Amino acid sequence: MNKMQTPAFRPLPAIALLATALCLQPAAAAELNLDFFADDSSTFYELFSDGFYRMDLFSPSPNDANQSFHAIADPGTIYNQAYDGFPHDNDFRFGSLTYDESALVGGTGVANITGLNLGISTDPDDPGYVNSNRWASGTTTYVDGFSGTVSFTDGVVTSVDLNSDVRFEIVNVGGSTIPGEYTGTFAMAGLDFDLSVSGAPEIDVFGQLPVQPFELEWAFSGALVVPLPGDGNGDGWVDGQDYLIWADAYGDDLADPPGAAGGDYNDDEAVDGLDYLVWAGNFGAHTAGITVPEPSTAALLVGSLAIAVATRRRDRRHEHVA
Repeated sequence: MNKMQTPAFRPLPAIALLATALCLQPAAAAELNLDFFADDSSTFYELFSDGFYRMDLFSPSPNDANQSFHAIADPGTIYNQAYDGFPHDNDFRFGSLTYDESALVGGTGVANITGLNLGISTDPDDPGYVNSNRWASGTTTYVDGFSGTVSFTDGVVTSVDLNSDVRFEIVNVGGSTIPGEYTGTFAMAGLDFDLSVSGAPEIDVFGQLPVQPFELEWAFSGALVVPLPGDGNGDGWVDGQDYLIWADAYGDDLADPPGAAGGDYNDDEAVDGLDYLVWAGNFGAHTAGITVPEPSTAALLVGSLAIAVATRRRDRRHEHVA
């Protein structure tokens, strides 16, 4: 009778160990804020009350900053002059998406989207930031499925191709105890977004029985606000403060914190001369436009900043010596 023998241990070849290690490495996730500038056609419809508000329809003075409710059948009729449908006007903050940045080489390439965090009525990261006012306090956004990619060139977003199925759940509508669900899509192509969600669930509107159709429709669109290359502190300007961020971290093999906040303006994980070129090439840029400083002014500014950085580094060295 042959006895069962324990096989001898054999070490894996180096190539197999490398492959195993690569398989075990988690994807390098990075985040992109979904901050948008909505266009004038963005509209919310409350069909059961024959009311709607649209981005470009304002109340007469003195409430001319408000997008008030107008009658669907007769847009010239205003239901509530003091109502502000979009309290932050064209600025929407829908949340964020995550992507696998390991696919990027030197900040260039196409990365798969790995996560989507949406809040259509309010920013999911800051519920106090309201995008659309009507029923905002009772609306929750769910993502039922998504797929897509983000394209970069030198660390700058050039395109987002995204398709997702979304669902809104509204509770406590005027005291209603029956939640209403609305379905639709949130999509991006290039830098443009389109949100289309609608439905007519039967709920006990304002707590009154029997239940009635509660028909709503969201039709929002616009474009992604692309982060400015070289804007390290995220204030919408590429200026001297961003130069100081880069200069203070210059020479670091790994930006800390990662990305632009740590001076890595081309997103290659190192802070070097290439990041300076990104900053210098965009110096003076602002999210609302571009201003070009006089060459002599720019030179004086960079010179003074260099002195400031040298002073800061000397002070830091003295701190370590002490």
